[in-house]
Amino acid sequence: MATGQIVAVVVLLVLILVAAGAILAFRRRNGTQRRLNAESYRAEAASHQASAERLDAEASERAESARREQEQAEELARMARRDREVAQARTAKADRLDPPAERVEDAGPGREPRS
Repeated sequence: MATGQIVAVVVLLVLILVAAGAILAFRRRNGTQRRLNAESYRAEAASHQASAERLDAEASERAESARREQEQAEELARMARRDREVAQARTAKADRLDPPAERVEDAGPGREPRS
């Protein structure tokens, strides 16, 4: 074999070894990168999970608060209806005791009597 052929074979073998080493290094680094990416995704998922739990708790608190406010509003409406009924009953009783047609109030100076 000629010297040129031997050099060509050696150069070819060196190139093959370099390519194989590069492939192994890339795979090793790629695996490490995948693990780093997975850790990053897990941390981000944990952060989102914690945020979702906080938002869920806040939504539950607001729903409970809205329920209590609704109950208070209903109680106020019941009180208003009861007061309105009492006012109507008292007005009816007053009208029976002193009918509006018979009622003449003292108008005072410069005023007309109300009926």
